[in-house]
Amino acid sequence: MSETKFAPPEAQLDDKNKEALNRLNSNETINYIVSVAREINRGISPEDVEEVVQNVMLKANQAIKQGKFRHEADLNTWIYRITHNFIISAFRTETRNRKNGLADKTPQNIEATSPGPSPKDNVEQSEMIEKIMKELPEKQQEFLNLLLQGFTHQEIGKRLGISR
Repeated sequence: MSETKFAPPEAQLDDKNKEALNRLNSNETINYIVSVAREINRGISPEDVEEVVQNVMLKANQAIKQGKFRHEADLNTWIYRITHNFIISAFRTETRNRKNGLADKTPQNIEATSPGPSPKDNVEQSEMIEKIMKELPEKQQEFLNLLLQGFTHQEIGKRLGISR
C-alpha cells in the first residue's frame, strides 16, 4: 500500500501569497507592528507589545495560508487593520473584565501609563475615524491609511499611481 504524502500548506500557496508570507515574516513587518501598537496605544507595556506582535503575526499567517488575504490592499495596510482590531478588542475585553472583576485574566497595562489620551479616548477616536473613512472612496481611504503609516506624499503617489 502506498503512503499518501500531504504537502505543507505553504506548498499549496500561489506566488502572491508566498511573497506575502515572506514579507510578513520579515523584521521590517515586525517593527511595523510594534510601531502601530505604540501609535494606537502610547502607554502600552513592552509585554503587551510582544503579545500584540505574536497575535497579529499568528492571525496574519493563518489568514494568508487560508487564502484570506486578497491582495486588494497593500500588506502593511492589512497588517495595520489586524493590529488595530486586536488592540481595540483587547481594550474592550479588559474593560469588560474590569466590570466583572476579572482584570487579572487579560493583558496587563493595556491602559495608557503615560500622559496623553486615555485608551478610551483612543478607541473612540479610532472608531470615529474608521466610520468617517468608510464613507470615503477607496483611493482616498488608501491614501489616508498610507499617510497615517508615515509614508510621504511622494511615496503614496507612487504606490497609488497618482501623478502631480
